[in-house]
Amino acid sequence: MRTTSPAAIQAFFSMDREMLKDNYNGRVITKAQGRWFWKTIDFLARVVSFGKIKDFMQRTTTVGGLIAFSEDADLQYVTKSDYLVLRHEIKHVRQCSKLGLGEPWLGMFIFLFLYLFVPLPAWRSWFRFKFERDAFMEEYKYAKKFGWDHSPDRFIEALSGPEYLYAWPKEKVKAWFEKAIPKA
Repeated sequence: MRTTSPAAIQAFFSMDREMLKDNYNGRVITKAQGRWFWKTIDFLARVVSFGKIKDFMQRTTTVGGLIAFSEDADLQYVTKSDYLVLRHEIKHVRQCSKLGLGEPWLGMFIFLFLYLFVPLPAWRSWFRFKFERDAFMEEYKYAKKFGWDHSPDRFIEALSGPEYLYAWPKEKVKAWFEKAIPKA
């Protein structure tokens, strides 16, 4: 496995952050910025998930062209994981942009409607499954490019569990990833 220096990871993170700004008028922040906004979404996430989502303030979230890392993240010293999360979230910005005819802030409303309510709020949300699996594949592509290990196992658990409001049945999520990711 190749190793990538912390400075190189920071450089990749910075380049992608600039690309986001230039192409989507997007920004990367922490949830410490605009804390009241993120705490409001945290409250709503707890209500919608019946208390299952407890770590919202520690998770990275995308709203339109805005990507917010956890409130205690230090964006000056990012890790491989932070970089892969950024790639995942940039995919969501692109999805919003596509739905908004090139404007992620417009597409965000369509994205959220599809993500949360079509066809059902929980247990069988095809769009939530599709949006998240495509974002994971973006992470996987970059991990593979840099020679980093990036198994879908944690993501299979997350996508079929409370973290993503039971978007799709576990056996179907696992089957999709087994088909999409060739065995080494």
